[in-house]
Amino acid sequence: MIENKNIKNDRHEYLYGIANVSSMLHLKMVDGRNVGRNLLFKILKYNKVLMKDNRFYPFWVDMGLGVHQIATKNFKTYVVPMFTQTGLTYLSTGYTSGRYSVQVEPKDPVIKIEPF
Repeated sequence: MIENKNIKNDRHEYLYGIANVSSMLHLKMVDGRNVGRNLLFKILKYNKVLMKDNRFYPFWVDMGLGVHQIATKNFKTYVVPMFTQTGLTYLSTGYTSGRYSVQVEPKDPVIKIEPF
């Protein structure tokens, strides 16, 4: 979790990485294994939340549900998707209401055990 301070209106905003989101959503696979960071990337790409290059679709950025953080490591630049608090609740309600499918491919179903 990263805390950003908005200078314009003196408010704090918390951003959540994929690892934090995977632990907060409590998703489990059918065989009982927890859904981790890498599998959550695949699930989000399957549900059209993230594009192939791990960027949010424009809807998510325009609505303020997610932001992109830029990270540089070994002279290479990476885009890191970060969820806002509203984006986290939107994603959680999407899984509980059935708007988002909790699976990677039709052969690998994932079920949600605990509510958010």
